Amino acid sequence: MGFTCPFSDDVLLRGNHGTLNELIIRLDYRTMHILSTYQSTLRGPSRLSYLVIVKTDLEISKQYAHTIHTFMSNIIPQLKKLFINGQNILEHLLDLLTHNPVYYKLQRLVMFSCEIPLVQLATLLQKIPTLKRLTCDVTSLGHEASGMGLAPLIRSLHAQLKPLKLHLGEWTIACGRAVSVDITALSIILLASTCPHLKSVYYPVQSEDESLKVFSRVCMLQQSGEFRDLVDSNMYFSLTTISPYSVIRISTSVFNLNLPKLY
Repeated sequence: MGFTCPFSDDVLLRGNHGTLNELIIRLDYRTMHILSTYQSTLRGPSRLSYLVIVKTDLEISKQYAHTIHTFMSNIIPQLKKLFINGQNILEHLLDLLTHNPVYYKLQRLVMFSCEIPLVQLATLLQKIPTLKRLTCDVTSLGHEASGMGLAPLIRSLHAQLKPLKLHLGEWTIACGRAVSVDITALSIILLASTCPHLKSVYYPVQSEDESLKVFSRVCMLQQSGEFRDLVDSNMYFSLTTISPYSVIRISTSVFNLNLPKLY
């Protein structure tokens, strides 16, 4: 259900805890009033599996921040798909994941207009090991990496993620133009070496030159002495184009690089 709510209360959400499956909300002043006033109505709809939170220019005050945090705490544990649009929303999601138990149901996470550091991406995967499809831009290493060399950082994150049973099979880079070639390549090396199901990394075609640079950098990192022991020597990378994406394919067999369908 998606709507511009004509009411100032929770009338459209009453009595549908057992039937509401999809919800699209826009964080404007009216929505924030409903979320803050009627939290009990929105607590844990039993069938809600798909949530879209659309950004606005709404300034997130401390009061609104608490409201968003409470709302997401109630909803996220039961979701299978989550779409968020806006850096402020991402920050609340990351804070929620950092301070709460592991979420075992979420399988797809789409984050547009969001920039996530590599260190926080690792935290996200630790908290959502069931995640199969991810859309986001990794634009920095993270302030936690300050003073660390690239190799020690990747090795530290690898040690955190490798023992987990991660299910990530697909990573889509949302923008491409704003991300660093080196950081994207390092991210691919980290994910390829810790996510056994990862088969595809999608890069926007408008950044085709950048995707070729990323692919070349990944191949160089795989063969470098710093990372050679982290990446399976039988792992192969290939690059092709399926509009609107360039696709870096990952496989443990050179004969198994056929491309999947895009859904």
